[in-house]
Amino acid sequence: MLTKDYLFSVIIPHKDSTTLLQRCLDSIPKDDDIQILIIDDNSQNIDRKNFPGNDRAHVKIFFSDIQLTAGGARNKALSMVSGKWILFSDADDFFTSNAFETFRATISNQYNILYYKVESKYSDTLKPATRHLGVNKMINEYEEDANILRLKHIVPWGKVFSAEFIKTGKFKFDEVPASNDMMFGLKTGYYSSQIAVVHHVVYCITMKSGSISNTLTKTNNRSRYQVMLRANLFLREKGLHKYQNSIRPFVFNALKFGVLEFIDSIKLLYKYKGDFFYDFKFGRVVTSFFKLKQKEELHKKYIKKKE
Repeated sequence: MLTKDYLFSVIIPHKDSTTLLQRCLDSIPKDDDIQILIIDDNSQNIDRKNFPGNDRAHVKIFFSDIQLTAGGARNKALSMVSGKWILFSDADDFFTSNAFETFRATISNQYNILYYKVESKYSDTLKPATRHLGVNKMINEYEEDANILRLKHIVPWGKVFSAEFIKTGKFKFDEVPASNDMMFGLKTGYYSSQIAVVHHVVYCITMKSGSISNTLTKTNNRSRYQVMLRANLFLREKGLHKYQNSIRPFVFNALKFGVLEFIDSIKLLYKYKGDFFYDFKFGRVVTSFFKLKQKEELHKKYIKKKE
């Protein structure tokens, strides 16, 4: 059977959130040139026959009977892509009403990646949230320093990627418990010869309790920490020292899980030749600490702590 060529392939990793997945699917037009790839990461107690997207054309669903991680699910989908352009969505997020009209009007063969503005809402109430502010700030300041956008906008959503660029570069996601997208975002941004920014909102990030990004566990903290250490090492090797990220929060979080975890975090710091005091300014550290506490208080309903 011949494989259909699509204009867009939308990749959606999914785990245990079929209601939100349906909301995400409803935000994507039912156009013949849009392929949707849903990779279910070993969800429990789901009805595969009535799974979201089963009754819709141009949707491929892959059910994994083993845990893939979000990174593994995305990598599986990349091997199934038939579109010229690749988009990513989290199952609990969704596209804005005019997103695909904007994509059609702005894609161009001269670009490897196009970056778009996003918005954010609380998933349960759909009231405005604040997760989008950092992303949009990088887009607004693109003309001042393009490297900030290329090297620090590491999440895959809010972007359109050339499939040829992704396949030729053999870019993959890390198959780890948390921060699976950091090296993918960093390397695609670094190696892209041509990028564009589009000042239109196309995607809504949601905030909900229990998501990986809002769950602090020993496993997730260590995973994020190791990925960050690898990212900083990559930046130093490329002579981009000033774009490194602080690893101090991960070391302090390690303390919350006991002395042994803290000692292991110091060993990892040594292994990757990380700099604990990189960009250390006392006033900024104090300000950041209180901002973090305010953020935790504001979002405490949505943040889970385990282990």
